[in-house]
Amino acid sequence: MRAIADLNLQCPEQVSVVSIDDFAWANAFRPRLTTVAQPVAAMGETAVRLLHARITGSGPDEARAGVMAPMLIVRESCTRPGVPSPTDAPAAEARPPDPSRTLP
Repeated sequence: MRAIADLNLQCPEQVSVVSIDDFAWANAFRPRLTTVAQPVAAMGETAVRLLHARITGSGPDEARAGVMAPMLIVRESCTRPGVPSPTDAPAAEARPPDPSRTLP
């Protein structure tokens, strides 16, 4: 955000910014930062559950792959090209994960 300001560019009118890992101070930026939140707690819980099952012999021997859907939290730091920035945007527009794409 600082580099954008140093180059005399306007966010989001000229440059959109999206961050990954919705961090606690994403709302402190002006404009507030759009982020992609990852389900870190669910990822950790799943890892512990799978590891425990492997250690106790109650889980599968082969590796498993799975997808845990992230959540897009739209704030004021991005917009479509040619669309003015919202002046009074809601706190966040979030898309919840698709339960069919998560690990059991």
